Amino acid sequence: MKARAVTDNQFPILYLIIPLNFLLPIVMSPSPAAQQLYLDAFPRYERRDLDAWVAMADTDGLFCIEERQWQGQFAGFLTYWTFPGFTYVEHFATAPALRGHGLGGKWLDDFVALTPQPVVLEVEPNDTPMARRRIAFYERHGFHLSEVPYVQPAYRREDQPCPLYLMTTDHQYLSAHADAVIRQIHTAVYGVGSR
Repeated sequence: MKARAVTDNQFPILYLIIPLNFLLPIVMSPSPAAQQLYLDAFPRYERRDLDAWVAMADTDGLFCIEERQWQGQFAGFLTYWTFPGFTYVEHFATAPALRGHGLGGKWLDDFVALTPQPVVLEVEPNDTPMARRRIAFYERHGFHLSEVPYVQPAYRREDQPCPLYLMTTDHQYLSAHADAVIRQIHTAVYGVGSR
């Protein structure tokens, strides 16, 4: 795999060139469209403050923001952390005008296929229609709902932790390594132990 840095609209972007001429943009600084979607798609308690998010994209080597375009327009983003043994997807959002066309599912399938280790993400408990649809979406794309108890730490001191579920592309891996996976997510992503 080769990598090269290019500049597009004054935002540095790294493209990994993968066989079949598939371009996978890894953004070092999120575009204004990605920043706005981040604020619009996730309530405050489910995300960092925008300045912290932008700074992380520039400084944290484990954290990546991947932006996508479709027909020349911004289509969404996926943020993830690459840890030893697994990749954790923190946020995934498609631009509202492009939802319902299968783009998010195709993008997720591509991401999982190109990730050489299990992928783990968080979902809300299945007690609302939207949460059930979200879980079903991930299941259609190869994720399995874990029964391992999980609580998402708060992003801010004044916020409350949230009981969630973990989903993974490798149920056996998560079952065997649940404590280590949860500890890694809590420590690196949410800063548990460093506050």
